[in-house]
Amino acid sequence: MDYSFENSDSLSDNEEKENGILLNNISSEKYFTINNKIEEEVKEKCGIPNWESMIFGLFNQPLRKKLIETAKINPGYYNFILGVQKEFGIDCEKDLNQSLKFYKIAASYKDTYALHKLYNIYCYENEKFNVERDREKELFYLFQSISYSDASFFINNDTFFKIDISYEISLICELEENFYEKFKNMLNDVNNLEQDPDEINFIDSFISLKYLNEKHLMSFAKQLECVEKLKKLAEKNHLEACYKLAVVFRTSINLFLL
Repeated sequence: MDYSFENSDSLSDNEEKENGILLNNISSEKYFTINNKIEEEVKEKCGIPNWESMIFGLFNQPLRKKLIETAKINPGYYNFILGVQKEFGIDCEKDLNQSLKFYKIAASYKDTYALHKLYNIYCYENEKFNVERDREKELFYLFQSISYSDASFFINNDTFFKIDISYEISLICELEENFYEKFKNMLNDVNNLEQDPDEINFIDSFISLKYLNEKHLMSFAKQLECVEKLKKLAEKNHLEACYKLAVVFRTSINLFLL
């Protein structure tokens, strides 16, 4: 795609211009495509969590059973644990189809572990789970995983990798050519993402403020727009938007955002 539209004087009704970037709202084009070189570098530097070892590795069968029972208080985490159990056949028959269903249920509760797991499934483990590659779906799971996380890293007890979601996203931003343009176009393409508009606005605002602000020198107007989106979501009782606003207000160096 050609993004050199800085000198364009007119845009159609279905297009808008933001910071010199053409945003097309009606295309079904895929903006992020599979790039094996980038994926291998990210995989090498970030690793893939070994959830079997991390969750169940130190527990005997009675303790594993107790862990699953006590996890019921949190339906997101509970379904994630069931997904791990089914994926690796822990005290049950291995069933990858059932495992994927549990992971998706957990992700519907915005469980960070499940969202990050789905990113890995669709990216690095697609053959294992027999799912079709979709780079934009994968990345959206990754963006969601950090957006709903209080902690950005997990310690893998088996390999001693530090699974740092924030670093993983920053690395992809750095390696992916024209990341900002692709990211904004992807979120503005209504035919591409089967997501609630509020969810897209939340992900757009949070990722923009956290990862794209400094590198792409977002204008004050754009920063304010992101904050206003979060405020509107907070008014709808979007709890995570409320939390992110608190972080923005606490850490912002621009007092006009407060």
